Amino acid sequence: MSGEPHTELGDLLTTFAFTYLITTNPDAQPHVVGAVVVPDGYALRIDHTGPTTRRNIDVNPAVTLLCPPPRAGARSLIIDGKAEYHGDTVTVTPTAAILHRDNPLRPPGQRCGDECRRLSLTPPDAAAP
Repeated sequence: MSGEPHTELGDLLTTFAFTYLITTNPDAQPHVVGAVVVPDGYALRIDHTGPTTRRNIDVNPAVTLLCPPPRAGARSLIIDGKAEYHGDTVTVTPTAAILHRDNPLRPPGQRCGDECRRLSLTPPDAAAP
């Protein structure tokens, strides 16, 4: 939960007006709520979550945070992670993150290529052997 901050991810989060936390219930149905996300070292903290979100995390701790693009043609930030909670505070440890831009001119089935950029989530001191 703590540790040196992941500066790039934290900085990127501040550029988005909205963030949605997506969990799934026991029947694999999505549950989407608005969230205020606060970087906390290499984790992301969401305070004041509801009981449905916490029940879903009990069943499946895999979650997604989605920051929609601030304007047409801009990138979305999508963060996958593993969640846990204490009280009504959820902590998400990111496992993958991508800046994604949809290109309506891209042929069907073609991958993002230059439109998308995966973010490194490896702490700088963990990258060296």
